[in-house]
Amino acid sequence: MARPATAAVRLLTGEREPCRVATSANIDVDAGGLLVIDGVQTEVGDRILVKNQTDGSENGIYTVSAGQWYRAADARASRTMQKGTTVQVQEGSVNADKEFIFDTLNPVIGDHPVDIIDYVQKLASRVIATFGATWAAALAVTTYAEAWIVLKLNGSLSTRALIKALVPQAGMSVLLTEANRVGNFVWTPGVFSAHVAADPLEGRYLKADSIAAASGAWVRDEDPSTIFARRFGTAGDGMALDHLPIQAAVNLGKFLGSGAVVISSGDFKTTVAITSLASKLKIIGHGTATRIKPATVGQDCFVFGDGTNLLQHAGVSNLEIAPTAQIEAAVRAKYFFWFEADRIKVSGSHNVGFEIEKGPGGSYLSFLRDCFTDQSANYGASYGRFGTGSLLGAYLYNTHLNGAHVAGLFVASMSGMVWAGGEALGCERAIVLSPDVGQQVRACLFSSLFLDTPHSEVVRLELLSTGRRISTISFNNLSMNSSVTAGGLFIIGLAADPTLVDQIRINACEVTLNCTHGLYATYCTDIDIDCSHFISNGQPGVGDGMFFDTGVTHVRVNGGSSNGGGGLSSSQLWGIVNASAGNTGVVITGMNVAGNVTGGISDAAAGTIVRDCPGAKTFNKGIAQMLIATSSVIVTHGLAFTPAVQDITITNMNDPGASGAQRLWVSATTATNFTVSTNAALASGHFFGWTAGVKGN
Repeated sequence: MARPATAAVRLLTGEREPCRVATSANIDVDAGGLLVIDGVQTEVGDRILVKNQTDGSENGIYTVSAGQWYRAADARASRTMQKGTTVQVQEGSVNADKEFIFDTLNPVIGDHPVDIIDYVQKLASRVIATFGATWAAALAVTTYAEAWIVLKLNGSLSTRALIKALVPQAGMSVLLTEANRVGNFVWTPGVFSAHVAADPLEGRYLKADSIAAASGAWVRDEDPSTIFARRFGTAGDGMALDHLPIQAAVNLGKFLGSGAVVISSGDFKTTVAITSLASKLKIIGHGTATRIKPATVGQDCFVFGDGTNLLQHAGVSNLEIAPTAQIEAAVRAKYFFWFEADRIKVSGSHNVGFEIEKGPGGSYLSFLRDCFTDQSANYGASYGRFGTGSLLGAYLYNTHLNGAHVAGLFVASMSGMVWAGGEALGCERAIVLSPDVGQQVRACLFSSLFLDTPHSEVVRLELLSTGRRISTISFNNLSMNSSVTAGGLFIIGLAADPTLVDQIRINACEVTLNCTHGLYATYCTDIDIDCSHFISNGQPGVGDGMFFDTGVTHVRVNGGSSNGGGGLSSSQLWGIVNASAGNTGVVITGMNVAGNVTGGISDAAAGTIVRDCPGAKTFNKGIAQMLIATSSVIVTHGLAFTPAVQDITITNMNDPGASGAQRLWVSATTATNFTVSTNAALASGHFFGWTAGVKGN
């Protein structure tokens, strides 16, 4: 413990040595004796503060004796009992721990009354005179330390109403201790009428009852760019309705023009959407410890923009949305330039995780980073379903859209999309690109995604009518696996105009273990498939690696494989099927199609080029002999396709005239062999070489 100050120090500071007890009524100091004062039995030598004498000149500090009491040595002169001198009391049922102050200026000891009053009461009276009675009464201070805090204008009040009732002075500071709203407020002169109006829940600005907001306000002392929702009264207990205080914080953010609204840890129940119309404002939580719990069927959780006015640089991050009722959208962005959703987890009952709209004039630049949705009744993320404008520039990074009952990702309108990193597991379909009437989906890149176990197709590109288009779509390093009832990648255009689906790029993808075809395409053009693998699709034994149906033109397949491989049993009937005679411009190069159940490549079209494809031999050569006394010989060509007679070239290896033959020619071909004939039976054997090339070889 700190040592008591010396007498010299006490004298310099205006503080006397403490007294054991203090009186509460008049006593006879001349008779003295060992009296009981304030419930304490005094002893010889005790210092007693005598302060309630009928004759005020007798007030002072005395020393107890068995007879008459005399003034203490440090309290006998005028200068030692000057106004402002203080003394503390140690014991007593009423006055213990109190501090008293001498309040008479230049007293003549023994002649002048000496006023000794409770120091706290003295300070309270000064506070009342200066700042109003409510302030001092509310504090109910009982100690010197608390009173000193009051005098320093650095006290605490338990409610906003008590602060507002003060008579403020410039620079005055108050600590609000109200639950969920704790913080320091500073009286700030100035025009705050608009600020007070923008903050009806009093999270940051308090109007003084006695002063107009045009003259000043109590302003919360914190970084103005960060708005804490709890300052507006959020409970975060999962039972109280918290959308009003959160909305109030967001509205104030709009008024201030920029910054962040921070929602603390807890469970925040809402029954209406939290709507942000504020540009340059982001709503931020504390990770999955911040759980927003919408509780009204059909409501949205967060809505950004009103669909009329452009919202710029806005977003939400670092929280979980866990509805307790079937809501519509967890996050909806209506009309924006630069919208961000970061580290958002959506679980519970919801139709759409992220609904990104076109707006009336075009929405531009949306970002989903490290986001997760689970068990969306419709879509994990939906782009361009609503609005009359256009949607440009969407970026999804490490985003996981799992368990969606219609599609993990659904795109109805988009120019310029990148989804890089993430997954879609257990959805009805992982990705659906299906433009709305008058819309297009173009310039989209899907990269490094794991798309697994959908019920229907893993990825579906589809036009439902004319006036729509799908163009320039790239799939890079995707895993499209294990469709329960359908295939991997389905591309479905229109018979009326197959060019409306074009420029589809499939690079370094793996398409495995799907129920039907790994790739199915119809009525589309300009397809590139590079270094991709279609393995063990057609799991029930009905399906192929790639199936080009009617209306497919300009397809280039380069490298990769389409077969049973990777340790998986073979189930694909064909590696590649080109099913229509009208399909043109199909080039297949370097694709390994060996190891399928039925065969490597089935081609019904004319003009298809197939080169260097193991499992689909398109070029061969050899030497054969036509025996003596024969006029024909059958040669096995070893090709995967039936050559035409003009596809085979004969080269004599000795003089045909010497054997009696005038000429040799190919007279017939089948799927396995060709026949070479001569004009007459040979007089001796004849050797010839042959080459056979089909499909552009």
